[in-house]
Amino acid sequence: MLDDPEEQTRTVIGCKRLLVAIFYPEAYEALTALERDPTEANKVRFERELLKIKEMRTKGNRKRGVVELSD
Repeated sequence: MLDDPEEQTRTVIGCKRLLVAIFYPEAYEALTALERDPTEANKVRFERELLKIKEMRTKGNRKRGVVELSD
């Protein structure tokens, strides 16, 4: 079933998209808009949603006492 690496990749991508759709619906809407119409405005909208997710994760990590390593 998942012996094919391409099928594994498609499955993983599909699962990740599903998780984004469930937990971050605004980001999913921005992603699908960008895929349908790859304009600069849609790119900016999607990047803004990604920043929101990153900020939420950073705040959550601080609350739990997780130390993040910078790039």
